[in-house]
Amino acid sequence: MDHQHEEDEVDRLSELPEPLILHIISYVPTKYGIRTSVLSRRFRNLWTASSSLELHRSHFPTGYSFIKATNDCFRRHDPLVPLLRLCLKAYSSLTKRISLPFKSSSDWISRASLIGLCDLSLHIHTDTFERLFPFILSLPSLESLEIHCFDIDNIRNYSFKPLVPPTFLLKNIKKLHLIAKVSCSDLTLFMTQQTRLEYLYFEPVLQSTIELSSQTLKVLKIISSGLEPVSVNLSFPRLEFLELKMQVTILLQDFHGEMPLLRWAVVKLSNAIVGGVPAIGGMLRSIANVKELTLHTGYPLPSDIPPFHMLTEPGKELPEFPNLRSIKLSTCFHEEGIQDLICLLQHAPVLETLKLDHVDMEFDLIKYRRKRKNDGSLIPISEMWKSRLPYVLPYDNEHAYFTDLHTGNTKIELIKLLCQGQSSKKQKL
Repeated sequence: MDHQHEEDEVDRLSELPEPLILHIISYVPTKYGIRTSVLSRRFRNLWTASSSLELHRSHFPTGYSFIKATNDCFRRHDPLVPLLRLCLKAYSSLTKRISLPFKSSSDWISRASLIGLCDLSLHIHTDTFERLFPFILSLPSLESLEIHCFDIDNIRNYSFKPLVPPTFLLKNIKKLHLIAKVSCSDLTLFMTQQTRLEYLYFEPVLQSTIELSSQTLKVLKIISSGLEPVSVNLSFPRLEFLELKMQVTILLQDFHGEMPLLRWAVVKLSNAIVGGVPAIGGMLRSIANVKELTLHTGYPLPSDIPPFHMLTEPGKELPEFPNLRSIKLSTCFHEEGIQDLICLLQHAPVLETLKLDHVDMEFDLIKYRRKRKNDGSLIPISEMWKSRLPYVLPYDNEHAYFTDLHTGNTKIELIKLLCQGQSSKKQKL
């Protein structure tokens, strides 16, 4: 028993090699790295040799203490150890936002770049970003850049200012993540001079034209929000993953894309609009080579407006999807929606799985405010159900899932079921 007790008291943490401990510390905010100083004499100043520095405004009582702590961390950092990653989050809540002084923030970034900075992440105010971004573009060592501006709620009345100079040194970027007030023209200018860029996340996009291209990009994520029609033109010969989200009541006016290697696509539209159908057709033609597709066509128009085809453009054939194996489709499955789905199934010869989600804003609202019959009893929700999909209980589970569509006559039987619509018994899928 005593021998077993001695084994239980072995200090496994102290047995770890120092490089491994430093590697672990580099993945946590600096606040927690500093706390390891109390573990033992060995850990007292170990955090100062971490390759990462991450400071959150929420970890400090005041903005001044946040700035002072950041200065202290830079002062105590081992000058012989490269600082590969710098992450500064200058806000924690609506009541704890601070505007980082340009001099302090540029000084910190300069000091980090002198000792090997590769990964920079900033959560800052737009005013600070506008002054800091041209300076960041002068740093040649960065490989990953992530910027979040925390006041983009007022962006609709914003007049975009040119932030990218014609010439800059930052040309080794592999990953760019921007939630900031940057114009598409600035982003285009930046991308034309990048030869290593593989990942791009851009939000918000408010311009009426989104025209982007890159010879190296593999992952593209765009979130666009606005009230005016938008045209999208994408040219990415090596793109493998696309995520496109159109928010608010935006109208996708036109879509053209050259993405021959695309394998995964996620497209989410907030509203089903008749004028957007040709653009959806262009989008489907642009992503016809995908293996997996998630498509949300948005909430349908009110019931007093006739339903319309969302996927099949009048007078044009739906494209073939020769590689498509998995579909997740969220739409309103009225008569035209079912016809579109059947057409999609017929144009996907190797499809294996299909997940369907019925979306109907009107149904979502009234199912919690159900009307009553003449006798005072509530109208059953199943009688309010407008989808052609068989109704599935419980009430918040309006979806259907199919597998093994590529075997036997499974897909043919599914098409027959969809053609029949709902039976009087509301058969389950």
